[in-house]
Amino acid sequence: MKTTTQRNGKAGQPFAPVTLLGQFFHSIGKDDNQVEWQGVVIGNPEPGWYLLQLFEWAMGEPNVRRIVRIEDMEHWLFYEDADAMKFSYDHGSAREGGPYRKRVVA
Repeated sequence: MKTTTQRNGKAGQPFAPVTLLGQFFHSIGKDDNQVEWQGVVIGNPEPGWYLLQLFEWAMGEPNVRRIVRIEDMEHWLFYEDADAMKFSYDHGSAREGGPYRKRVVA
């Protein structure tokens, strides 16, 4: 039995497995359920481990790289591209005052 889904506006197309490689993300902290990092998954050096390129917050420039286990990524928010990640940060799930970012009071 084939699994089908509506993907990219095409109902009934076969569902294609998605790799984490190339996916942009906001990491969510285990303790406080808040956005911690932003970046992109750039490698899978060992099964269950992923190499991340993190971006700094002010200008979005590449910063440091980290290696994390898949188990630590369970509650993260993933996006197909940088524009979707930025939209989520400005207007979506990762927005200020949303479920993963507290409202900053000046």
